Amino acid sequence: NYSGQNMGAGRTDRIKEGVAKCTMLTLICAVISMVILFVLGEPILDNEESVERMAHFCTTPGVLYSDRVIVQSENMRKAYIQVLSKLLGKDANTKAYLEKKILGLGSPKFDKIKRSKKEELEIPTAWKDLICKPDGGWKKIILYNTTIDGMLRNNDEMIAKIKQALNVFYENRDDVVLLWRPHPLLKTTLQSMRPRLLDEYNRIVEKYIEEGWGIYDDTPDMNRAIVISDAYYGDWSSLVQLYQCTGKPIMIQNVKV
Repeated sequence: NYSGQNMGAGRTDRIKEGVAKCTMLTLICAVISMVILFVLGEPILDNEESVERMAHFCTTPGVLYSDRVIVQSENMRKAYIQVLSKLLGKDANTKAYLEKKILGLGSPKFDKIKRSKKEELEIPTAWKDLICKPDGGWKKIILYNTTIDGMLRNNDEMIAKIKQALNVFYENRDDVVLLWRPHPLLKTTLQSMRPRLLDEYNRIVEKYIEEGWGIYDDTPDMNRAIVISDAYYGDWSSLVQLYQCTGKPIMIQNVKV
């Protein structure tokens, strides 16, 4: 073995170095595996179906073998304990173990959204020109989110749906500002997985930007779009989970309609 071979060769320094590196690796792995952080939609505790929909997240190996699991709310903590109690048992010892293991400390992503105020955000001048009314007030802003999954699942129907959505918001541009924020990797994904759709999608984007009646947000700052908008419209995605914590209206688009 490693130690025996180096001891026989008189290289005790290698043994010490190996032990030090293994110890450090063990510590790093322990820290990484000690805390598991999931961000999920809030369950309805008295609705069994709602809790069951998230059960597979609660019973992953990462959750089962971690020392601590951090979730975004006390409500989510109770849901985890409810699911794990059904799996591990409902005796007093198991309950005490789960009460200590599952921590409802909140999510940094959720907390940042809740703390942010649109008055404190830096809004690009071009955005303000579209948002601000003559009297200084703001038009209503709709965040439009289009996802990779939506495009790959629906193909031409998704292209048609985007066109339809843009036409509706164009007709109502005097009262409402559209803030279109497609997934940042959507174009790259189309290029590799749906190349036949890429040209048409690019034409839609280029036309939208050129006409200049709405906001096209391809910046890395997702939080700004969530905070300044008044409602969400678009595909189901992890962004919806964040948007829910704002309490603002959410409408999931249906490409079949």
